[in-house]
Amino acid sequence: MTSSVCSTTSSLISMAVLARSRRARSTRTGRCLLMTTFGTRAVARDMPVDVVQAILGHASLQTTSTYVRPEQQRTLEAAAQYYAAEDD
Repeated sequence: MTSSVCSTTSSLISMAVLARSRRARSTRTGRCLLMTTFGTRAVARDMPVDVVQAILGHASLQTTSTYVRPEQQRTLEAAAQYYAAEDD
């Protein structure tokens, strides 16, 4: 093979590897976003966290907790309840 053919082949392989890497990263990001959205919404609608854990397929509740984000309104309400109870 000539030098230009090797260079072209190498470039094509590099581009294919880069494209595959981007697709894989995009797929992981999309999956994580969906799991976080589901976990947050399910808990916000009073689904027990252990049920969310089972649906997401996690062995550890700690893993599930990374996919559950408190919504701002729920956070504010919980803080208000905490401080209201403290005044009693």
